[in-house]
Amino acid sequence: MQIAIGEAVRNRIIGAFGHEGSEWLEGIQATVDQVASDWKLHGLVQGGELSYSWIGFCSSSFGEACLKLSVPNHESLAEIASLYAFGESGVTARLFLTQPRLSAVLEEQIVPGRSAWSLSPDDRATIAGDLMRRLHAKPPAPGEIEFVPRVADQADRAFARARRDGVPEALLRAIELIEEVVEKSRSECRLIHGDLHHANMLLGTEWRIIDPKGIAAPHWMEPARFILNELEVTGESDRFDVWQMLVRTLADTTCTRAEEVAEGSGLDAVLSTCWSVEESIPQVASELEARSELALRIAEWATSYASSAF
Repeated sequence: MQIAIGEAVRNRIIGAFGHEGSEWLEGIQATVDQVASDWKLHGLVQGGELSYSWIGFCSSSFGEACLKLSVPNHESLAEIASLYAFGESGVTARLFLTQPRLSAVLEEQIVPGRSAWSLSPDDRATIAGDLMRRLHAKPPAPGEIEFVPRVADQADRAFARARRDGVPEALLRAIELIEEVVEKSRSECRLIHGDLHHANMLLGTEWRIIDPKGIAAPHWMEPARFILNELEVTGESDRFDVWQMLVRTLADTTCTRAEEVAEGSGLDAVLSTCWSVEESIPQVASELEARSELALRIAEWATSYASSAF
């Protein structure tokens, strides 16, 4: 099949991975052809929405499958390690084959594959909390975080670059507010999904989780990406009330202290905004200002949660 990757996706990959991303894009056609041949894949078609990886759907000896190819680096290796680690949870897509050298993964295709966005706000929060609880039902396994990045180290690097390179004042203030949470996150780490947003929760015969990033962080960081995604589609006047509701709901369903879920949401919001600056996303200054202001608001709510009568 002929690979077609649009300019916006190409720019996103190069912004995130630099020269390695450019080289990967140049060779993606040959890589897809090689993996399809080695794994005897048939009827391969490209997925409709690409972000930082190439996705295709196909038939395999295991059944209908999803092929994912990523830029080979430590993050893609962490994802592969996470897929194996989470496999026993019963809530992730079944893993069929991997080729770490090419950052290639073949796993179960979730059909029909409706995402959590298809549900009402209350229902998707309930489903998200249940999936998170089941994902972490077992105690951490020895050595499970040995080969994955630590969220505190990611924050150290991202915050240092933000201070050096110049970012909106609101983001700098948010970084200062959230530093204590970074220090707290250095302890009690376990393997978490790290990117458990709505599009990574898909409905087949039952709900399944896909695409773990694989991060070493406290368990109370897991709800953070879901909360941030909800706030990004919520009107400004309603954001605080929605944030409170999500913190309480996800704390209850995951058996976590609400103030820790609040702190995790603050750290993730600030860190995600720093990453968007590094990758030149968004391109428009006004959008970056808006994201920085949102990160600051969440950091303020998060760091005052325990002492406030919310």
